[in-house]
Parts: sequence; C-alpha cells; structure tokens
Amino acid sequence: MRIAIIGGGISGLATAYRLSRSRPGQEGELEIHVFEARDSLGGVIQTENRDGFLMDQGPDSFISSKPWAVELCRELGLDQDFMETNPNLRQSFILSQDKLIPVPHGFYLMAPTKVSEALRTPLLSFTGKFRMACEVFISPKREEGDESLASFVRRRFGQETLERIAQPMIAGIYTADPEELSLGATFPHFLQMEREHGSIIRALSRKKDGATGKTSGPRCSLFLTLKGGLHSLISKLIQRMPQVYFHPATKVVRLEKNSCFKISFEKGEIVEADTVCLAIPASSSARLLRDISESMANDLRQIPYDTVATVSLAFHRKDIRHPLNGLDYVVPSIENKKIVGCTFSSIKFSGRTQNSETTLLRAFLGGKASRELLELDDQNVVKTVCGEVCRQLGISTDPILAMMSRWPESIPQYRVGHRQTVERIFAALRNFRGLYLTGNAYDGTGIPDCIRHAFQTADQILSGFDHPVKAVSVGSR
Repeated sequence: MRIAIIGGGISGLATAYRLSRSRPGQEGELEIHVFEARDSLGGVIQTENRDGFLMDQGPDSFISSKPWAVELCRELGLDQDFMETNPNLRQSFILSQDKLIPVPHGFYLMAPTKVSEALRTPLLSFTGKFRMACEVFISPKREEGDESLASFVRRRFGQETLERIAQPMIAGIYTADPEELSLGATFPHFLQMEREHGSIIRALSRKKDGATGKTSGPRCSLFLTLKGGLHSLISKLIQRMPQVYFHPATKVVRLEKNSCFKISFEKGEIVEADTVCLAIPASSSARLLRDISESMANDLRQIPYDTVATVSLAFHRKDIRHPLNGLDYVVPSIENKKIVGCTFSSIKFSGRTQNSETTLLRAFLGGKASRELLELDDQNVVKTVCGEVCRQLGISTDPILAMMSRWPESIPQYRVGHRQTVERIFAALRNFRGLYLTGNAYDGTGIPDCIRHAFQTADQILSGFDHPVKAVSVGSR
C-alpha cells in the first residue's frame, strides 16, 4: 500500500520513520514516499559548517522535559552526541534601555519562583515590583473560555511585568504578539496553576523538584543539542530509512480524492496513493485541500504563520566588550529594536568554534518588530542586525563571518481560539479516509511536539488500507 507524505521536515520524516519501523519483517507491504518542495530534507533543521564555525540555521536545541526527541535520538544511537548548555553559566539577560540586565534568579517565563530575587531587579520600577508581588492576592478568573497570554499576565502580574519580562521571554519561543497568543494552546500549565493554587507564585513555590528555581530565564539545563548540530538528527533518520523513497525538489501543487488520492506536481507529473499525510504548514495544506473540503481549508487558513530568520555572526573574542557571562538575551518590543534576541552560541554549546579566540553569536528575527526589516535583501538585513548586536554587546569591529537564513511560514501563531479551530479541523478530517495532517500547526511547535504528533499520526495510518495503485516514477530514493 502506498503512503505519500508531503513535507520533508522533522514531522514528515518522523512519520515516515515510525511507519517504516512499525512492521518489521513485512518489507514491501508499505511503500512510503516523502515529497519535499525544497532541495534538501529537514525543513528548518539545517546545520552549516563553515570556516571552522558550526551554525544551526534554524532551531539550535530541543527541550528534554518533553521526552519524544530524546527518546528518538537514543533509538537512533545519537545519545552519545547529546550536549547540554554550558553548566557554568545558567544566566540570561533582557535588554533594558540599551543595557543587558540579568533575568531575576528563578524567574520562570512570566512568574518569579523567588519573589525576593525579583524585587531586586532593575528591570521593574517600584510600582511594577509591588504589582507583581500582589499576584498572590489576585483571585482566579471565574469565566470559562480562552484568554490571551497578555491578558493573563496583565491580570495576574501587571502591565510592567508583561512588557519588561514576559513578552520578550515568550517572544523567544513563539515570536507572537502576546495580545493574540492563546494561553490555553501555549502555556496551559499556568492556567492549571491558577485553578489549583489560586496563584502562580504560590504554585511555583510549592513545586517539589525546584527545577524552576535553578536558572535565570528559561530552564537552560533542560535544553539539549547534538555535537554535530541538529541536522545530525535528520541525517540519521534518513540513513535509517533505506526502504523509504525520498523526493526532494518535488513540489505538490494539487491534491484530488476519488477512489484513491491523485497528487499533481509542479513539473507536471501525477501519481496516485492510498494514503496521504500532509506534513506542511497549515496554509499550504489549505491550498491543497480546497478542492476536497472548503470548510476544512478555511479552518486551516485560520492558523497564521510568521516568517523568521537567524543571523549568525562571528567575532574575535577580544573585540567584544561584554563579558558574555550568560547564554543569551532577549529584547522587549518596547525597546523598538529589530531583533527578538541573540544567543551566545559558542558560549551556550561547546564545539561551535575552532578555538576560544573566536565567538559565534546568533541573532533571531521574527514577529512585528522584524517584519518590515525582513522585506529587505539579505545584505541589508545582516547590516542592520549586526549594527544592533554590536551596539548591545560593545563590539566596534566588523564580523569575521556573517550568515543569514530565512524561514518563511515557519512558526505558527496559536491565537486565541486555536484549540477550537484544531478540533474542528480534525473532526472534519475523520470524514476523509486515508487523509492525515501533522506538523507544528496543531499541538505544539517544538521538535519534541512535532515528533510526538508525527508518531501518533503514523499509528493512526497503520490502522489499515484497501487497494494498491500504480508505481511512482517521480524523483529518487
């Protein structure tokens, strides 16, 4: 039975891997094809090794508290290549009036685990600190229904905490406007804390493991990467699927459903498949499904995406005045800068440069702050980003290396009502046997979430098939 997976990012590849490994000893029963519009597989997970610098062009790590990426790496034999963030530095910064201020010790995304530490931060005024500390006296919201993240933080901690701390830290994950971001779809555990404990501060202080109090900023000790960069995961996945047919540079332009699925490609080829799994952005899925289900396509269009970009910059360490005594920094939108944040890549993970005399930095662009800038060509984007980073870190020289990577439609925006939209999509999907959706548009944007959803989708596909179709002649293995 032929399965066509459209999309060769981590979601499509994880789906193919699960399918290829689920029925050992029955080679040939499943004929699995992965079609990818780009020239290379892996989607946004790409790694460049240039002039002695190892640069992840998309995500540079994944969180280990969600086990699916860790377990897959172990199954592939990549656990020997696990690398944690620098154990000697667990600090992040927030830009405030052109100065990098440490995130209060123990601050967890939007809330302090140690109020005494938060009360000493120069990030907030006296009034802002007082309002934040009053969170323990704020009654839980009684109304049902989704709520924006901005509304939640403002309601519980005040406007200043939202603008100065929560917004920039969360923008580093979603790039989204907190006024539109769905709390229930992104950070439901905070909502649960409010319901169960009446206070986020009270709930965090009662956590027995104390994990949230060990770092400044995000939970850095929980982030892992691979020695050779994250594309090592993609390479190993492909290597472990010799029976799967891969078709890079093969763009699907139309999908039809009759007794089987008819797939049309940009170059004019048409093939058939018993089962189709769309592992592409929701907007791309909407375009392919409009002839199959206009209502489902309309719901898929309700999930917007943001274009993001990374700019890697290398400097001689002696030319950077900032001590780089942390892992990264984020930039509040009220600072009116173009970048969302910057990671000290060679400080965060070892082996990113050939020696200690050079330093690799990586700036991140996305959301409203970067939208206008990303309309320019790469040269002008790099020039602007380099200027901001140099001013913020005290650098007066040109970089010895600069590389930019753009990722159109790469981060979905989980707006208020997102979960209800997804429920409608998957309810409608049940009416089309053999059609499946997976990817970061639905139930988590991180690598572990994509792997989990892909495995669940593969398990659903394995429920059974009907009839074979003619052989595929597009591309190569």
